[in-house]
Amino acid sequence: LMSPNSNFANYRRLLRRTTGPCIPYVGSLLTDLTFLDEAMPKYLDDPASSPSDPIINFHKYQKVHALIDLFAQFQAQQYNFQPIESVQA
Repeated sequence: LMSPNSNFANYRRLLRRTTGPCIPYVGSLLTDLTFLDEAMPKYLDDPASSPSDPIINFHKYQKVHALIDLFAQFQAQQYNFQPIESVQA
């Protein structure tokens, strides 16, 4: 599942299908956010816009939102864990 082949493709596929309790691997989120930040420009190169009024690259920020939303869905769920006394001590 956590093989680094194809950028953790098996893990990513399973994570998108998961609906129950899950603690996602934050390293993949941070890697993806870093990649998006470095690979996609904040502003679009548009000859019709002036340097003082750039056009925001909304596609980049939609992708960032989708990544964060994927991880946030696991925080929004109620987890009904039962305390284990031997671990609590």
